Amino acid sequence: MRFLKPNFEKEGKGVSKDTPEKTGFALFVDTLIREFWNLIKLNFLFLLFSILIITIPASFAALTNVSMKIARQQHIFVFYDFKESFKKNWKQSSLLGIIFLLLFSLITISLIFYSNASSNNNLLYVPLFICIFINLLLAFSFIYSFPLLTTVKLSLKDIFKNSFLLSIISLKNTLIAIVFTIIIFSVSIFLFPFTFFAILTLSFSLTAFINSFFSWPAIQQYVIKN
Repeated sequence: MRFLKPNFEKEGKGVSKDTPEKTGFALFVDTLIREFWNLIKLNFLFLLFSILIITIPASFAALTNVSMKIARQQHIFVFYDFKESFKKNWKQSSLLGIIFLLLFSLITISLIFYSNASSNNNLLYVPLFICIFINLLLAFSFIYSFPLLTTVKLSLKDIFKNSFLLSIISLKNTLIAIVFTIIIFSVSIFLFPFTFFAILTLSFSLTAFINSFFSWPAIQQYVIKN
């Protein structure tokens, strides 16, 4: 069955020096294929370090840190980079995670309240739509918040401010990341337990990589270069 094994000794055509550098979706697919195994290992690490609920924000920061390095085409050591980021960003990521959790919870409760109450009072549709809009802006900002936390040294105030601004400036990439995130988690949740293996091996790391890949260009252009 040797014909099923790749032959690394055979000479190929090679890569021409004039071959244009991959960008956009071509680079995304190429990186995803090349780093697929690392993403699986990364997903396992995230779940392992998230067993204690209080460690989820720090685990998510570590997950984002490694996925950002992958998106930036940097060489990674999955376990070492994850562990170092987990320790380094523990405090700030925990605070950021708690703030987002409180905000999302508050807006969600408000949405449920106004949604139920608006059936009896049409005027309550106004605060209902305002809550939907705020929740959407929070989701947009979330795409950039942890990538900023793990790549740039900023205060929490500046992370929130820059996350919001970047999500609007780079709206196309923001929408792409949001759509992919919704699709992945919707499929993972609604098709459970059939998606159990996917959740165990790829769902979280794939989402983090997508968010990192599409948030990095704006961070590089508007934050790091400035």
